Amino acid sequence: MKGLPAELVVTLPTACLATGTVIDEVTGKPAAGALVTMRRLDAWGLETASTDNAGRYRLPVAEGRYNIYTQAKDRVSIALTERECQAGQTIEVPLTLIEGGFISGRVLNTATGAPVTKTDRGDAIALGLMGPSQPDGRAIHPARLALVDDAGRFTLRAAPGENFPYLVNTRGDRMAWDTQKQPAIVVKAGETTSYDMLVTPPVPEEEKLKEAQKIVDALPKTPAERAARIFVEYRKLQHTVDECELWCLLMRELVAIGPKAVPWICDELDQPQEDRAIRRLAFALRAIGDPRAVPALIRAIPRTLLPPSSDYGLLVADNELTEFMQKHDLDKGSRGHYFNFGRPVREVFGTLHALTKQDFDDLEVSGIHRSEDPRRQALQRRLFQRQATRWQTWWEANWQTFTEDEAYRSCRVEMEDTVLPPPLDLAALGKTARVVGEGSGYVASPAIETGNYAWHFYDLDTGYHRRWPAEFPAAEAALDSRQLADWAAENGIDLMCVTHRAADGTETFVLRGLGMTVQEITSRDARNLERSVAGGALPKGRAVEELLMHYDESAKRLVPNADGAFLFTTREGSVGLIQTTDRVTKTADLTGSFGAPAGVGFHKGVRFDLKAIMP
Repeated sequence: MKGLPAELVVTLPTACLATGTVIDEVTGKPAAGALVTMRRLDAWGLETASTDNAGRYRLPVAEGRYNIYTQAKDRVSIALTERECQAGQTIEVPLTLIEGGFISGRVLNTATGAPVTKTDRGDAIALGLMGPSQPDGRAIHPARLALVDDAGRFTLRAAPGENFPYLVNTRGDRMAWDTQKQPAIVVKAGETTSYDMLVTPPVPEEEKLKEAQKIVDALPKTPAERAARIFVEYRKLQHTVDECELWCLLMRELVAIGPKAVPWICDELDQPQEDRAIRRLAFALRAIGDPRAVPALIRAIPRTLLPPSSDYGLLVADNELTEFMQKHDLDKGSRGHYFNFGRPVREVFGTLHALTKQDFDDLEVSGIHRSEDPRRQALQRRLFQRQATRWQTWWEANWQTFTEDEAYRSCRVEMEDTVLPPPLDLAALGKTARVVGEGSGYVASPAIETGNYAWHFYDLDTGYHRRWPAEFPAAEAALDSRQLADWAAENGIDLMCVTHRAADGTETFVLRGLGMTVQEITSRDARNLERSVAGGALPKGRAVEELLMHYDESAKRLVPNADGAFLFTTREGSVGLIQTTDRVTKTADLTGSFGAPAGVGFHKGVRFDLKAIMP
């Protein structure tokens, strides 16, 4: 085989060794052949081992935090949670098998009352559960713990306490991702709790269209009354996906009214609106194409600061309706039968761009989600108000280019006087403070990287990210440090990427803090940050200057291309954790790929994860 080196060198990390004996509480004897599972909590990973004839197991795992549990025929266990394993350490973890109790019932079709025994592919329905014997972790890993019989019956063995069953391989009323939002099933030792799992069949697309068309057919005929009724129907909608046929038909009717509807839509947009309503109203204004909508859209910019949500790829079982939605959505590429429906911030800015052909670097704020931290949230509101003001200033100087109607010359953006709450009180950490994951897989790029999604600067307080400013030289060596510091302070920028050149000439990318206080902590302290915060104190580490580089204690030197964990406090007082995870040195189109391979990304730079410590 060509292209492979004659010798491959693989370096394996030092493992943590978990050992122990599994005892069957029912018999009082060691359990042979029991399965021991260690599911990692601070990263992806699951390892298993079986016990020998003496009930002993031996399981080497990567350093990290784990849930540990065991199971065997007719037995379960109460899992041990949040156990830490350090590299080079051997930990003794004895485990106990118990008889537990049972959840027994049937899987039923709610429309017919008949039992459900097979999936659409003909496989037997499988069930799992979350609870004391199967704790949830970093991600959902559905476990097939029971299969239904020919009568749709099942029996799940579970540890005593609150349990949450779910359907694994068919869509039903309790799934792995939502079962814990529903009432728990309480299991008692040695007893059986009856509980039926329900499968509500989806309404056929054709039926949805028929029912939606009935609502459309009943709309008033006069334009004003028709638009008003459409707004009423929109307010009733609770779902974007399940009610797609109805709101798309209503959208087409609203757009068909044309420019007459614009004042009414603008009035509706000016009212307090939730996520889906803002999306729909902005979409309708873009489809109508009347620039009189611009002032209302500008006023809506601050209200697009919302909790995290998703862009949708949606479909409806009607070709003409699909073509209408695709004609006016934000995605002009090949979509097949789908159309695009963006987050409110994307729909509002996308409509402004379409109506005015202007863009004030709106992409730099379109990735911001409303923080749970009141202080961060206040800073975000200021940022969105500033963006609305930029648009307002431009519109009020240029409105006559787009309309002769004096009623639309002013935007009247409401400028809220945002009071900035005090910063996180480190003395009160153990009371209410918590660690919240802000995101993973961020990439900060050096100045040489260009393109729509190459980000060079980050504001860790708000989630705001910026491209390289035109007034800065692209050559890093020519950058004036004082100018950079002043610009960063004015714009709230905390983080950037630079090219680091070692004495031997090797280059790598490193993060550079701007106006922050930073200290490097160990990977163990990073894994246990939640515990530290709950315990009332942050871990102590090595003070870091501008460059966020790992320090190798054994070699007594900085290692620029090694990953590290860095606690930071921004100039505005936000506290959090940056964990560098990769250096992207090769660019490739990863569209449609799951994850990104090490060293490869859309843009070169430093890949990092971000957590916030909130009051």
